[in-house]
Amino acid sequence: MELKDGYTFRDGSTSMDLKVPSGAQSGIKLNLWPAETTEGMDEDAGVMIIPGETVLVLDFDVNQSFRIQGNPETPAGIKSMLFTPHIRVTARDVAGSISGVVSGAADSIVVEGLTVTADPAGPATVPGYQTMTATALTDGEGAYTIFFLVPGDYEVTVEVAEGFFTDPLSAVVTVGEAEDVTGIDFLIDEAGSIAGTVTGVADSIPVNGLTVTADDGDGHVVTAETDGDGAYLLDPVIPGEYAVTLDAPEGYFATPDTANVTVGAGEDVTAVDFVLDEAGSISGTVTAAADTIGVSGLTVMAEDTVNTTTVTTETDTGGAYTLGDVRPGDYLVTVAVPVGFVTEPDTAEVTLGVGEHVADIDFEVDEGG
Repeated sequence: MELKDGYTFRDGSTSMDLKVPSGAQSGIKLNLWPAETTEGMDEDAGVMIIPGETVLVLDFDVNQSFRIQGNPETPAGIKSMLFTPHIRVTARDVAGSISGVVSGAADSIVVEGLTVTADPAGPATVPGYQTMTATALTDGEGAYTIFFLVPGDYEVTVEVAEGFFTDPLSAVVTVGEAEDVTGIDFLIDEAGSIAGTVTGVADSIPVNGLTVTADDGDGHVVTAETDGDGAYLLDPVIPGEYAVTLDAPEGYFATPDTANVTVGAGEDVTAVDFVLDEAGSISGTVTAAADTIGVSGLTVMAEDTVNTTTVTTETDTGGAYTLGDVRPGDYLVTVAVPVGFVTEPDTAEVTLGVGEHVADIDFEVDEGG
């Protein structure tokens, strides 16, 4: 196959002349070698053919071979099409396939023309071959088949419209030699959303451009930023249980610390709100009973006696420390010292109010008795 100046690519009413860039090759080269290799031959450079008659299948994946240059959202934004041929060469007697059906949870969900992708999830299991990404399109009933796959492990996914998700999100499939794996099905359903507002107890507290995160603890993380009014929208969110948190600006804290939210299919959860207030601090100095005792780099910890919140910092070269961004509460402050040493006092009790800065929580380090 060869590309030459004068060829034209057409997509509906849009047409574009194909040109071979200066210095680029217009042909496609295939590298084959016999099964009986000699020492030093690169068995990952092409396709191995067995003795006797071998039928090779060249699978040209159009879906992955054209790359849009420019803005693909509008025809006017497309500047050019970059043709990067994606061709998989497989001996037909070892090639396998993956097939299944993509269905919708509702009749209104479109299942035709969706791209199903099989990405390599591991090395090929037949010597001399490489697994490569392959795709297929669903038909009018949502059925698909990805043909001519080199034996190996693949992660199969379906590209769906914004605001939807598939169950499962992906499927890891093992394809054996000349094996046709069937029943790799997906269900498309409508995703949900989480929305709320961040407010400040004082007008001077910034609420714009703050990051809100929803994490289900299983690798599904959605983030959004607040607008000028502190509003945010996490969308799309697949069904599940999420811990929603706000990344508060330095010097402030959010209430609640974490909001636990359950999202159903197509459910829009609202009023997951946060309030920002000014955080406080605890500071002091760690001194030494003798000049030979070091006080730099010691860990100072404040532990909330109610919520088990822990804040830590290290002393500077002079033994000074500051625990910043501390929420209101009752704290036990301690200093971690090397084995054989003790502090006086061993623990300091501190009650911290909103925006309060408590100083002079000092410790002295001495050798233990």
